[in-house]
Amino acid sequence: MDYDIYILKALTIMFFSTWKTYVGPGLSYACGFSYIEMLVFNLGAALTSTVFFLRYSRDIGKRLNRLFPGKNRKRFSPRYRKFIRFWNKYGLYGTMFLTPVLIGIPVSAFFSVRFGTRKIKIIYMVTIFVVLWSTIFYYLGMLGYDLVSDGVLKRIIVSLN
Repeated sequence: MDYDIYILKALTIMFFSTWKTYVGPGLSYACGFSYIEMLVFNLGAALTSTVFFLRYSRDIGKRLNRLFPGKNRKRFSPRYRKFIRFWNKYGLYGTMFLTPVLIGIPVSAFFSVRFGTRKIKIIYMVTIFVVLWSTIFYYLGMLGYDLVSDGVLKRIIVSLN
């Protein structure tokens, strides 16, 4: 295998898995990666973004406040209130369960720290749920790729017409 292509594919998978984890695992099978390679690339990207955001979120927030000073900035926006309601209803585990798919890994890490969760626990929970969701989407991607490449989907569509 050509290593330049391999690295480019791996970086593409990692890019897609930095924020949310559903595109990367599905594409991994189509790119020819094994299950272990997919886990390494997706988990590596998710943990890198989590650790980066846990480490630098305070600095990023200060710089954004300096760049965009607001006199009448709302303390509780409707979006923030919605997240607080969700957090109060489902807690850390519910939030972390949906983090890789719906909420976004850095956003969830940021709010989890703000609500008093220890950083090591956030990393641990992100690891567990990224592995869970990556596994699910890898096998769904495998199923979808096999349906398309074998022509099964095409035959089903033709038979419906």
